[in-house]
Amino acid sequence: MDQKRQNLYRFERFVLIYNPASTNAKRSRKRIAELKELFPSKEILVVETSPEGYEANRKIIVKLGKKIDDKTLVCIAAGDGTVSAVLDSLLADKSIPAKAKKAPVLPLWGGNANDLAYMINGRPHRLSLKEIFEKGAIVPIYPLNVVFKIKGNTQRKIAACYVSFGASAYTTQQVELPKNKSKKIYAVPGTRMAAEMLIVTKSMLKARTFTIKADGRKQTVYERIFVNGSRIAKVDRLPVRLNQKAFYEATLWHKNPKTLISLLSALKIFRNRTYGEVTEKDRSFKLESDIWSQIDGEVMKLPKGTEVEISLNRSPFYVLTTKL
Repeated sequence: MDQKRQNLYRFERFVLIYNPASTNAKRSRKRIAELKELFPSKEILVVETSPEGYEANRKIIVKLGKKIDDKTLVCIAAGDGTVSAVLDSLLADKSIPAKAKKAPVLPLWGGNANDLAYMINGRPHRLSLKEIFEKGAIVPIYPLNVVFKIKGNTQRKIAACYVSFGASAYTTQQVELPKNKSKKIYAVPGTRMAAEMLIVTKSMLKARTFTIKADGRKQTVYERIFVNGSRIAKVDRLPVRLNQKAFYEATLWHKNPKTLISLLSALKIFRNRTYGEVTEKDRSFKLESDIWSQIDGEVMKLPKGTEVEISLNRSPFYVLTTKL
């Protein structure tokens, strides 16, 4: 039997993590039904995420650790933030058994951006789960290891797709504000992208520059990103592949005061392949001012004095993919 074909039969159980409040929860419910129809005799454990946020969901994953091994497929019917919480637990939590860390992951396009899902399996409407199992392969991915040292405390996080500082993180924070997420226009089919772009444009213009200390000198920065793979926040075609053991780094130093030029300058990070570089080298810098940051779409406010370290994680996670 072909090695890839064996993926349809190799899994003994499925753990499916479902966020009923995510952007594409309706699509997630269809995928859950599809999985149950495809594997009627297999064990399928559906676990809902907690509305209490990132750390609460990490605790859920840790509890599931004893039920997970390399014969388990961890399906994530939620957004990139939940994917990040799952990987944080699988790779970083010391109480998770070693065999659980080898469980392949399959994100099911349940959120808004769905960056990891798109990079490993493309657009959701083009593939059935049966096709993914029949055509897919298990591939290792080396994510970004992100360290924040804040007032003597060290926080370590895993970024499957990206970590950014400055304008894009501030923009995400604005998009996620309750007053913006609950806009009535979102109820009209096909309007979400246009409404979000308006918020993005206004936020990019409003975002301020910030100061860091890197390589022994202070630098003024508008946006700094580190991307693991070809896609960040729905923007695709960056010059690095997800399964490449390297990441893409880019810095935008200035914000142009003119509206359209400012937005196009920010997007230049993603569109111009001569901008930034692909590297395997560790990066570190210190924040000289408070700033918004984000990891896979989950935003946080970092205080002045935070020391940041970015590197490739030594251990991979595994995905079921048809594209890599």
